[in-house]
Amino acid sequence: MARTASLTEAQIARATAPATGERTLWDPSTRGFGVRLRGSKKVYVVLYRTHAGRLRRMTLGDANPGTLDAVRRQARALIARAGLGDDPAHEKRTKRDAGTVAALLERALDEHWEGRSKPSTYMRVRWLIAKVINPKIGSLATVDVTTHDIEELHRRLAQTPRQANLVLATLSRAFTLAERWGLRPKYSNPVARVERFAETHRDRVPTAAEYAAAAAALAELEASSEVDAGVAAALRFLVLSGCRLGEALALRWRHIDVEGARLRLEDAKTGARDVPIGGVTLALLAARPRREGDGEHFVFSGGAEPLSHSRLSKAWDRVRQAAGCSDLRLHDLRHGVGTATALAGANAFQVRAKLGHKTMAMAARYVNKLENHARALSDRVEESIAAQMAGTSAEILPAAAAKAVGGRS
Repeated sequence: MARTASLTEAQIARATAPATGERTLWDPSTRGFGVRLRGSKKVYVVLYRTHAGRLRRMTLGDANPGTLDAVRRQARALIARAGLGDDPAHEKRTKRDAGTVAALLERALDEHWEGRSKPSTYMRVRWLIAKVINPKIGSLATVDVTTHDIEELHRRLAQTPRQANLVLATLSRAFTLAERWGLRPKYSNPVARVERFAETHRDRVPTAAEYAAAAAALAELEASSEVDAGVAAALRFLVLSGCRLGEALALRWRHIDVEGARLRLEDAKTGARDVPIGGVTLALLAARPRREGDGEHFVFSGGAEPLSHSRLSKAWDRVRQAAGCSDLRLHDLRHGVGTATALAGANAFQVRAKLGHKTMAMAARYVNKLENHARALSDRVEESIAAQMAGTSAEILPAAAAKAVGGRS
């Protein structure tokens, strides 16, 4: 049987397009493969039918000299895949429409997180996308991302396990949306099989010495204008109130109920809640400059825009370095308020009201962990009284109480 002749480079070079429209120079040896001629352009094309009977046409690139044999092999492979039930043209179009991971995340921000989540959640996700995710995988095609890509990103964040796990949660939601929007095949979420890091929850509480050192450092930085008055006031507010960072940043003048000695937060992490505050915090807030009728303005920025998370965090970094307590996080100040509240005799219900915890279990940690302090204090009290009864020692309770309050959790 005579061998079917193949299309040659010479034939392609001699071929010309019609004056109007186009024509295709087909390859006799590979049914469905040819060169389309239109004007001065010559491009490789392949035609095939899907199992559903749909005719597909794909462009395989410019018909440049020396490329014919390689493109013919590519066309044969595509035709063979179509014979097995694949649809390469549809896959190519889906990949093009899906775009990059950065484009997917931008759409997810607009259509999912904005308006459906709390402003603080939206800002946190937006920051993670811009600063952590996009620099690493933002340029990858959405449909090409593999479990290996996600594992590699997660592994690079091992030193910050909580942030690493938040990145996984963000990407998992985005790729689930990609499936819903037809940008990835069903059940292909590359995050699904990535194991989260174990997170260590620590209850670091400032000591009396650290409170004093941080207060002195903050006063010095404020006096030298390295930390401005609004930022300094916000940091003092966090030390005293036990509020979350986002709650402090979002605090507006209309949220402050002076007569009721409370903050009426509308968008806290666990929903709207009242925060009881004392005279020291009320005095701190009263000292902030305020114009008449500006209830919508933010307390610590003094304007229509809140302080940024990064600005406050950077200021605290300077304070704790100057104070010699570099491992004391902003969130540890909240633990300090919880511990001080329990030491003042509050039960778990009162601690929960102060800190705004969703569950009693969270609040009970502060009450339960005082058992060792209570035992040590009881021992000192009893030893003191027994010594005084024997006439051998002076009263030592204040020192014991100071030691209990100043200890770390």
